[in-house]
Amino acid sequence: MLRFRKEGVFHILISGLIVLFLFLLGIKYSSILFYFFGIIFLFLSCFIAYFFRDPDRTPDSDSDDTYISPADGEILVSEIYNEDVYFKKPMLKISIFMSVLSVHVNRSPVEGKVKKITYQPGLFLPAFKDITSIKNERIDFLISGKVHDTRVSLISGILARRIVPFVQTNHNLFRGERLGMIKFGSRVDCYLSTDYISAVKPGDKVFAGKSVIASLK
Repeated sequence: MLRFRKEGVFHILISGLIVLFLFLLGIKYSSILFYFFGIIFLFLSCFIAYFFRDPDRTPDSDSDDTYISPADGEILVSEIYNEDVYFKKPMLKISIFMSVLSVHVNRSPVEGKVKKITYQPGLFLPAFKDITSIKNERIDFLISGKVHDTRVSLISGILARRIVPFVQTNHNLFRGERLGMIKFGSRVDCYLSTDYISAVKPGDKVFAGKSVIASLK
Protein backbone atom coordinates (compact mmCIF):
# COMPACT_ATOMS: atom_id res chain seq x y z
CA MET A 1 0.00 0.00 0.00
CA LEU A 2 1.35 3.41 -1.01
CA ARG A 3 1.90 5.77 1.92
CA PHE A 4 2.03 9.55 1.98
CA ARG A 5 4.05 11.83 4.24
CA LYS A 6 2.23 13.78 6.94
CA GLU A 7 4.27 16.83 5.86
CA GLY A 8 2.06 17.02 2.79
CA VAL A 9 -1.29 17.14 4.61
CA PHE A 10 -1.39 20.95 4.82
CA HIS A 11 -0.59 21.42 1.13
CA ILE A 12 -3.12 18.78 0.06
CA LEU A 13 -5.80 20.23 2.34
CA ILE A 14 -5.33 23.79 1.06
CA SER A 15 -5.39 22.77 -2.60
CA GLY A 16 -8.44 20.58 -1.93
CA LEU A 17 -10.30 23.47 -0.29
CA ILE A 18 -9.52 25.67 -3.30
CA VAL A 19 -10.99 22.99 -5.58
CA LEU A 20 -14.14 22.81 -3.46
CA PHE A 21 -14.47 26.60 -3.39
CA LEU A 22 -14.12 26.90 -7.17
CA PHE A 23 -16.70 24.18 -7.84
CA LEU A 24 -19.14 25.81 -5.41
CA LEU A 25 -18.68 29.11 -7.24
CA GLY A 26 -19.28 27.28 -10.50
CA ILE A 27 -22.56 25.89 -9.17
CA LYS A 28 -23.67 29.23 -7.74
CA TYR A 29 -22.93 31.31 -10.83
CA SER A 30 -23.31 28.56 -13.47
CA SER A 31 -19.88 29.57 -14.75
CA ILE A 32 -17.76 27.26 -16.88
CA LEU A 33 -14.73 29.38 -15.96
CA PHE A 34 -14.93 28.38 -12.28
CA TYR A 35 -15.30 24.71 -13.27
CA PHE A 36 -12.29 25.05 -15.56
CA PHE A 37 -10.05 26.41 -12.82
CA GLY A 38 -11.53 23.88 -10.40
CA ILE A 39 -10.39 21.04 -12.67
CA ILE A 40 -6.92 22.60 -12.95
CA PHE A 41 -6.60 22.76 -9.16
CA LEU A 42 -7.97 19.22 -8.88
CA PHE A 43 -5.08 17.99 -11.02
CA LEU A 44 -2.73 20.14 -8.93
CA SER A 45 -4.06 18.53 -5.74
CA CYS A 46 -3.46 15.07 -7.19
CA PHE A 47 0.08 16.08 -8.16
CA ILE A 48 0.80 17.41 -4.66
CA ALA A 49 -0.45 14.16 -3.13
CA TYR A 50 1.75 12.23 -5.59
CA PHE A 51 4.73 14.37 -4.64
CA PHE A 52 4.41 13.42 -0.97
CA ARG A 53 4.26 9.67 -1.63
CA ASP A 54 6.53 7.53 0.53
CA PRO A 55 6.94 4.01 -0.88
CA ASP A 56 8.68 1.23 1.02
CA ARG A 57 12.14 0.38 -0.28
CA THR A 58 14.47 -2.61 0.15
CA PRO A 59 18.22 -2.08 -0.46
CA ASP A 60 19.71 -3.99 -3.39
CA SER A 61 22.57 -4.93 -1.04
CA ASP A 62 22.82 -5.40 2.73
CA SER A 63 26.61 -5.53 2.68
CA ASP A 64 28.49 -2.96 4.77
CA ASP A 65 30.86 -2.67 1.80
CA THR A 66 28.19 -0.92 -0.27
CA TYR A 67 26.73 2.58 -0.20
CA ILE A 68 23.03 2.98 -1.02
CA SER A 69 21.57 5.99 -2.80
CA PRO A 70 20.00 8.46 -0.34
CA ALA A 71 17.76 9.97 -3.04
CA ASP A 72 15.66 9.24 -6.10
CA GLY A 73 16.79 11.01 -9.23
CA GLU A 74 19.59 11.40 -11.75
CA ILE A 75 23.32 11.34 -11.06
CA LEU A 76 24.86 14.76 -11.74
CA VAL A 77 28.38 14.31 -10.39
CA SER A 78 30.65 11.38 -9.55
CA GLU A 79 34.17 12.60 -8.88
CA ILE A 80 36.96 13.07 -6.36
CA TYR A 81 36.37 16.37 -4.56
CA ASN A 82 38.22 18.28 -1.85
CA GLU A 83 35.70 18.29 1.01
CA ASP A 84 36.82 21.28 3.07
CA VAL A 85 33.88 21.75 5.43
CA TYR A 86 34.12 18.79 7.84
CA PHE A 87 36.59 16.14 6.69
CA LYS A 88 39.19 18.49 5.18
CA LYS A 89 40.45 15.96 2.64
CA PRO A 90 39.73 14.58 -0.85
CA MET A 91 36.58 12.46 -0.94
CA LEU A 92 34.37 10.76 -3.49
CA LYS A 93 31.47 13.12 -4.20
CA ILE A 94 28.25 11.81 -5.74
CA SER A 95 25.45 14.29 -6.45
CA ILE A 96 21.84 13.39 -7.24
CA PHE A 97 19.31 15.74 -8.83
CA MET A 98 15.68 15.21 -7.82
CA SER A 99 13.01 16.50 -10.19
CA VAL A 100 9.52 17.44 -9.02
CA LEU A 101 8.41 13.95 -10.14
CA SER A 102 10.90 12.12 -7.91
CA VAL A 103 10.11 10.61 -4.52
CA HIS A 104 11.49 13.24 -2.17
CA VAL A 105 11.95 11.19 0.99
CA ASN A 106 15.70 10.86 1.55
CA ARG A 107 17.25 7.83 3.22
CA SER A 108 20.41 6.82 5.02
CA PRO A 109 22.98 5.27 2.65
CA VAL A 110 24.61 3.20 5.40
CA GLU A 111 24.00 1.71 8.80
CA GLY A 112 25.43 3.97 11.47
CA LYS A 113 24.85 6.82 13.90
CA VAL A 114 24.02 10.48 13.29
CA LYS A 115 27.04 12.37 14.67
CA LYS A 116 25.94 15.86 13.72
CA ILE A 117 23.18 17.73 11.89
CA THR A 118 24.04 21.22 10.67
CA TYR A 119 21.82 23.80 9.00
CA GLN A 120 23.56 26.08 6.51
CA PRO A 121 21.58 29.13 5.30
CA GLY A 122 22.07 30.15 1.70
CA LEU A 123 20.60 30.93 -1.70
CA PHE A 124 17.98 29.11 -3.79
CA LEU A 125 19.77 28.67 -7.11
CA PRO A 126 18.72 25.94 -9.60
CA ALA A 127 19.81 22.64 -8.02
CA PHE A 128 21.43 21.18 -11.15
CA LYS A 129 24.25 23.76 -10.91
CA ASP A 130 27.39 22.56 -9.10
CA ILE A 131 27.74 25.87 -7.25
CA THR A 132 24.59 25.02 -5.26
CA SER A 133 26.67 22.56 -3.20
CA ILE A 134 28.29 25.61 -1.62
CA LYS A 135 25.91 28.52 -2.15
CA ASN A 136 22.43 27.09 -1.50
CA GLU A 137 20.61 26.49 1.75
CA ARG A 138 21.21 22.96 3.00
CA ILE A 139 21.18 20.56 5.92
CA ASP A 140 24.27 18.37 6.42
CA PHE A 141 24.00 14.97 8.08
CA LEU A 142 27.32 13.60 9.37
CA ILE A 143 26.93 9.86 9.77
CA SER A 144 29.35 7.55 11.53
CA GLY A 145 29.07 4.36 9.49
CA LYS A 146 30.21 0.88 10.46
CA VAL A 147 33.12 1.21 8.02
CA HIS A 148 33.60 4.93 7.26
CA ASP A 149 32.06 8.27 8.17
CA THR A 150 30.06 10.03 5.47
CA ARG A 151 28.31 13.33 4.86
CA VAL A 152 24.88 13.55 3.23
CA SER A 153 23.75 17.06 2.28
CA LEU A 154 20.11 17.88 1.50
CA ILE A 155 20.19 21.02 -0.65
CA SER A 156 17.36 23.43 -1.43
CA GLY A 157 16.70 24.58 -5.01
CA ILE A 158 14.80 27.26 -6.87
CA LEU A 159 11.44 25.66 -5.95
CA ALA A 160 12.42 23.53 -2.97
CA ARG A 161 12.66 25.92 -0.03
CA ARG A 162 11.91 23.66 2.89
CA ILE A 163 14.12 20.85 4.17
CA VAL A 164 12.53 18.63 6.81
CA PRO A 165 14.81 16.35 8.89
CA PHE A 166 13.23 13.21 10.36
CA VAL A 167 16.05 12.23 12.75
CA GLN A 168 18.16 13.89 15.45
CA THR A 169 21.78 13.77 16.55
CA ASN A 170 22.86 10.43 18.12
CA HIS A 171 20.05 8.58 16.36
CA ASN A 172 21.06 5.04 15.34
CA LEU A 173 20.29 4.51 11.66
CA PHE A 174 19.64 1.35 9.73
CA ARG A 175 20.49 1.15 6.03
CA GLY A 176 17.75 2.83 4.03
CA GLU A 177 16.11 4.53 7.02
CA ARG A 178 14.29 7.79 6.27
CA LEU A 179 16.52 10.81 7.00
CA GLY A 180 14.31 13.67 5.84
CA MET A 181 12.84 15.26 2.75
CA ILE A 182 13.21 18.33 0.55
CA LYS A 183 9.84 19.71 -0.50
CA PHE A 184 9.34 20.17 -4.25
CA GLY A 185 12.56 19.00 -5.83
CA SER A 186 16.27 19.64 -5.34
CA ARG A 187 19.62 17.93 -4.86
CA VAL A 188 21.46 15.57 -2.50
CA ASP A 189 25.27 15.48 -2.27
CA CYS A 190 27.12 12.51 -0.79
CA TYR A 191 30.73 12.64 0.41
CA LEU A 192 32.38 9.23 0.81
CA SER A 193 35.81 7.95 1.70
CA THR A 194 38.09 7.44 -1.31
CA ASP A 195 38.19 3.79 -0.25
CA TYR A 196 34.90 3.59 -2.18
CA ILE A 197 34.60 3.17 -5.94
CA SER A 198 31.64 4.83 -7.63
CA ALA A 199 29.15 2.44 -9.22
CA VAL A 200 27.36 5.21 -11.12
CA LYS A 201 28.04 7.87 -13.73
CA PRO A 202 26.31 11.15 -14.69
CA GLY A 203 22.93 10.48 -16.24
CA ASP A 204 22.24 7.24 -14.34
CA LYS A 205 18.87 6.92 -12.61
CA VAL A 206 18.89 5.84 -8.96
CA PHE A 207 16.36 5.12 -6.22
CA ALA A 208 16.60 6.08 -2.55
CA GLY A 209 17.12 3.21 -0.14
CA LYS A 210 17.57 0.77 -3.03
CA SER A 211 20.27 1.49 -5.64
CA VAL A 212 23.94 0.80 -4.89
CA ILE A 213 25.94 3.88 -5.92
CA ALA A 214 29.37 2.93 -4.52
CA SER A 215 31.27 0.00 -3.04
CA LEU A 216 34.54 -0.48 -1.18
CA LYS A 217 37.64 -1.25 -3.24
